[in-house]
Amino acid sequence: MEQLIWWLCQIISLLLVLLLNLQFHFSSSFAFSANSSSTHLCLRDQRLVLQELKNTFSINSDASENCEYGSYPKTQSWKEENDCCSWDGVTCDVFSGHVIGLDLSCSRLRGSLSSNNSLFRLRRLQSLNLAGNNFLGSSISSKFGEFQSMMHLNLSYSSFSGRVPSEISYLSNMISLDISSDLLMVLETLTLKRLVQNFTLVQKLAFSGVDMSSSATVSLMNLSSSLRYLNLDDCGLRGNFPENLFRLQNLEFLFLTAGEEGLMVDLPSSNWSSPLQYLLLDDISFPFQLPESIGNLKFLKYFALSTINCTGTLPASIRNLTQLEVLSLSDNQLSGPIPDISNLSKLTFLDLSGNNLSFTTNTNPNSTMPNLRSLSLPSCNITDFPNFLRDSKDLASLDLSNNRIRGPLPDWMYDVGVYSLSYLNLAHNFITNVDRLPWKSLEALDLRFNSLQGLLPVPSFTVEVFMVSANKLTGPLPYLICNASLMKVFDISKNNLSGAVPECIGSFSRRLSVLDLQMNNFHGKIPGTFSKHNVLRTLNLHGNNFEGPLPRSVAHCEMLEVLDVGNNKLNDMFPDWLQTLSELQVLVLRSNKFHGSIPDCNGSHCFPKLRIFDISNNNFVGPLPAKYIDNLKSMMDKEGTRSLQYMEKGFDLYHDSVSVTMKGLDYNLVKILTTFTTIDFSNNKLEGDIPEVIGKLISLKGLNFSHNNLIGFIPSSVGNLSSLEWLDLSWNKLIGEIPGELAELKQLSHLNLSENKLVGSIPSGSQLVTFDNSSYEGNLGLCGFPLSKKCGDEDHDHIPEGEGEDDSGNELDLKIVMMGYWSGLVCGLSLGYITFSSVKPRWFARIVEGNQAKKVKRKYQRCQGRRK
Repeated sequence: MEQLIWWLCQIISLLLVLLLNLQFHFSSSFAFSANSSSTHLCLRDQRLVLQELKNTFSINSDASENCEYGSYPKTQSWKEENDCCSWDGVTCDVFSGHVIGLDLSCSRLRGSLSSNNSLFRLRRLQSLNLAGNNFLGSSISSKFGEFQSMMHLNLSYSSFSGRVPSEISYLSNMISLDISSDLLMVLETLTLKRLVQNFTLVQKLAFSGVDMSSSATVSLMNLSSSLRYLNLDDCGLRGNFPENLFRLQNLEFLFLTAGEEGLMVDLPSSNWSSPLQYLLLDDISFPFQLPESIGNLKFLKYFALSTINCTGTLPASIRNLTQLEVLSLSDNQLSGPIPDISNLSKLTFLDLSGNNLSFTTNTNPNSTMPNLRSLSLPSCNITDFPNFLRDSKDLASLDLSNNRIRGPLPDWMYDVGVYSLSYLNLAHNFITNVDRLPWKSLEALDLRFNSLQGLLPVPSFTVEVFMVSANKLTGPLPYLICNASLMKVFDISKNNLSGAVPECIGSFSRRLSVLDLQMNNFHGKIPGTFSKHNVLRTLNLHGNNFEGPLPRSVAHCEMLEVLDVGNNKLNDMFPDWLQTLSELQVLVLRSNKFHGSIPDCNGSHCFPKLRIFDISNNNFVGPLPAKYIDNLKSMMDKEGTRSLQYMEKGFDLYHDSVSVTMKGLDYNLVKILTTFTTIDFSNNKLEGDIPEVIGKLISLKGLNFSHNNLIGFIPSSVGNLSSLEWLDLSWNKLIGEIPGELAELKQLSHLNLSENKLVGSIPSGSQLVTFDNSSYEGNLGLCGFPLSKKCGDEDHDHIPEGEGEDDSGNELDLKIVMMGYWSGLVCGLSLGYITFSSVKPRWFARIVEGNQAKKVKRKYQRCQGRRK
């Protein structure tokens, strides 16, 4: 009996929904037909309200910039001489003339929507759409609850913020409610409970982006059975999601995302029959498994589980989803074999990436997917090209990267998507041959890290991203590359290509952002054809045999961020004209034949964004460029002011790379963090002092001035380099003590001060004592831990006992003068220095350096012998 009553209630509810819908559509259509035949339906008070509403807001194109299907200012067409019921977006009741519908979505409205707005005087409104405008963070007024006839309310993505008022639950006739937000909006438990309780006729609820983290998910359990659409994307839900919602008898669309603390989801394991057509689950951290009952969802068209903790095997019943058009199970923990995906003839999009699935492509060689548009199967242990692709004439995107595919590209693959394929990623396999590139619409090709042999395949003029690095390609760079006028990323690095590069290389595409030819065998001069106003951001010619000068036309690359010509045979002066490139972040000239002095900065903005400055292993002479160092603004940022990300360009596939000497070892950084900063001037013939201004570079990670002819003291300002991780000043002629400020460098993990003329004790009680002897060897005047030589020991060697131990200043001065009188000026002065050394050894260490100290001591001993 109770069940019969329940069914009757459901039938009555559905009938009421149908009647209300019919009333609304009838009145709307009747109003439209009446508007077309009458010109005086509009009531005067309604006209005034609408005019006042229009004047509330300004028109701003940016206010509707996120509208997917464009925008236009509807209220600008509201002319006073026209019937207001004919105004754009306005619907009137044909009998009363009252405004019952108002659609101002994507109308470029900008301004606050307060509680005293004239909008709330349109009390007969049944449908209101304000989506896609900018109401400047206004709160949703409680007066929205006074629209007693409201059935359709859309306030989505209009920059509302704050608490969703509980009064909105008063709208008991509500059929669709969309309050999806791009700002912080909060839906509390009490409001959610009242909404669920009163919205008995609701068919659509969209809360995407609304903070529901404080709402109890159990409140959703009693949602109306009339519900067809439920969007809970990015709502911060946590706790247990009610299983009964998956079983709602009319639910067709469900989008669910978990919160930071996670959401527990259990899909029905049995008797799961549902009209679901769209099921999207995202970012659910608690583990769950896909049950076999998933195969009962006969109407399912779109099924996506991404970046969630879905474990176990992929159910065999998934092949029963014959209506499936989109299947995305990326970034999960699914394992085991992929079931035969052959019944899914309607599938257009398939993504199984980021799992531990195994794939057998020849299980059913006759199976095809003729409607497939996108296939993503990276990391699926594939050993062959999937046979079901043979008849995929409309394939637009194919990703089979990071598998175990061996041998040449099969002949039938050249016929797949000849006119439709725009993205092809076969990187990280063992493919040996790609004879040609026949795809007429190809935009992005990634063949990196394979075993490709033979000549470089020539890309068509449509290709924008072309990456074939880390292969075994040989031969010259074909001149046909000059026809690729749409190219943005051209990466042929790490092959065995040779010969001279075509003269067009600097200008064949005005859209070129990346030109990477590193680690090949190209020779000859670098063409000087870099055109003006190009958009080149990366020029990497590292590790070839280029010779001659660096062409001045590189200065035309005003947007250049990375310039690496290291490990070539370039012979030129320092290219100081590069200082005009205000976007340059990486400059590598290392291991060439650059020579001469480094002209100092002649402006106030020299290399302001430079973060990697490597001119090592050349023949530069003269002083360190202090003014350049003083302009390296990007190395002066405080720690944490820059976001931690990699330098990347083009379809998120290409990452800038660089070879550096770091902590005494050579490294190839395949990605460059935007926080990585280093200066390497080592192995040159630079001379003079280390400038104090070096201490301004507080975000510097590495500093290498080794193997030069630098003199003077280590500046105490080095102690300001709080981010420094390695410091190499070895093989110079630095004098004086190690400044105690170096002890403050808490991040320092590699230090080399060897082979200088440093003296005195190593600062104790600091990180400096954690380094071994090799960090300090070759400095004969240094003493103290970790060296075996104790401070003070050397000062008494070879000095007769009792000599020089009087600490009396007057007697000491007299002794010096008398010795000078009796033994001559030279012996006297020498004895004076040595005597001072025995009394004040640290003072002596500051004044007398290395080998000179030994000479003075020998003179002292000879003078002592004469005295005896």
